[in-house]
Amino acid sequence: MSSTRSVPPAPSSSSRDVRSAAGRALVEALRSSGTHPILRVAPGGESPAVTVTIPAHGSPHLLLAPANTDSLLPVESLAVALHRVLERHEIRAHVRTVVAVEPALELALETAGDAERLAALIGGHLTEAQAAARQLRTACSQAGITAGDVRAVEDRIEIGALDAEDAGRLCRLLGREGEELCLDSREAVDALADRLLPLLEQATGGFIDAMADSACSTCSRPDRIILGHATPAQARRLADTIRTAHTTGEAP
Repeated sequence: MSSTRSVPPAPSSSSRDVRSAAGRALVEALRSSGTHPILRVAPGGESPAVTVTIPAHGSPHLLLAPANTDSLLPVESLAVALHRVLERHEIRAHVRTVVAVEPALELALETAGDAERLAALIGGHLTEAQAAARQLRTACSQAGITAGDVRAVEDRIEIGALDAEDAGRLCRLLGREGEELCLDSREAVDALADRLLPLLEQATGGFIDAMADSACSTCSRPDRIILGHATPAQARRLADTIRTAHTTGEAP
């Protein structure tokens, strides 16, 4: 007599999409607060849905801990403190310590909703500079500009390096220019940096440096433009200008 074994249904694409979106939101919130998490998203209905691993000491998750939490506490004590904060905000997660190159905390969030709530909680605790950097990075991404170096450094925003093609797109957006820029020479990259200087000042109301960083003949990396520091107000104005130019074709 033959028997058949039931096979669990394959996870739906919508379930995977929801978990992946929640994971991305949490990673972006953590990156905005100054850390670089490692993300794992479970397929289907498995639990935990989303797991992130973050450095233990000096991590932005300490923003969520009580004001008297000492960042130099043993990592096990930091894990306990963070777990209590998550419980207080009704975020279901298991926090444990892991040791690889350095001590770290692993946060295993039960559902995509728990990951989304933690992302929102972290986002609500960002400093002004961190929030402005996040706004600028998001605006660049939506406009097709890769600006992975944008980050908060104390009370200012470091914009960092853009590949020349991305810097050219930024230039076209800020200058409301439709034509592609020819960037086939060192002189053209230098000219792009010079062109960006007044456009950045016009967009932000203040000076932001732009310096050409052409690749050498044997380098594998592309030509780049290095952008300087901005205040939170400048970063917000630049983000608004990029967003408006991208969506309407006109810079404010």
